[in-house]
Amino acid sequence: MHRDDSGLFLWRPDTSSGEQRVLVLASGVYPVAEDISYQHPGPAFTRIFHFIRGSAELCLGRRRLALNPGRTWLLPSGRSFAVRYAAGSRFHYFHLRWLDALSQDVFSTLGEPDGRDLGPLAELLCAAHGNDGEGASRNWQPLLLAVAACFQPERAVTAIRGERHRELIAHVLRHAGNGQNVAALARREGLSPAALSKRFQRDTGMGLKRWLLQTAMERARELLADGALPVQTVAERLGYADPFHFQRVFKQVVGMTPSAFRRSLRMENLD
Repeated sequence: MHRDDSGLFLWRPDTSSGEQRVLVLASGVYPVAEDISYQHPGPAFTRIFHFIRGSAELCLGRRRLALNPGRTWLLPSGRSFAVRYAAGSRFHYFHLRWLDALSQDVFSTLGEPDGRDLGPLAELLCAAHGNDGEGASRNWQPLLLAVAACFQPERAVTAIRGERHRELIAHVLRHAGNGQNVAALARREGLSPAALSKRFQRDTGMGLKRWLLQTAMERARELLADGALPVQTVAERLGYADPFHFQRVFKQVVGMTPSAFRRSLRMENLD
């Protein structure tokens, strides 16, 4: 487990497809004084809810799903939903990103919410997380990782054939953003931009230019989740001279503005 200035990372090595990581963006215990509704756009991050008491009704289009105590619920990224919490409810919430070797969210492949009875594991997580969500010993993070692992799709990990891209991927993830582009990486690899793009697409199933953009926006989420940096500073750190251009790109990729993303981490209504 490793923590840095941009948030909490939980590392899970995977020898077959590269290193995975979990970034915990926010967590807390949410008391509901009265019936209240929220509208959550997606994609943004994966949400895990565990109710101490009370309930909620989740609406995905015409589908309605009751979130009741006794089960732990995972809502994958990429799905917009509305939720109505019943008065008197109280629940633990965790906002996270489980990223594969290419820094792609593994839970975005789920598509639908998943509720499971995790028994003592969920109880241990909530006890360690604490009544106020702080967790006196802060030993709840490994338990959250274990809970999230229970929901991981079987084929969630991006397969990378061969070793040829591991060094390039590690370099990009170390310097996410910073004006990196296909031409600069091609020079580093001693290839033409077309040749590198074709090889990367063939080996990973993703376009190199698209992957670079998504990786930069992943880094933007991490910086925004920290909460201390103004949006303009986040844009500058990612190599965007124009903060308004950064905001447009962020919304295009993430589905919401940087400010709305920060509000969503704090469980504020986005209506």
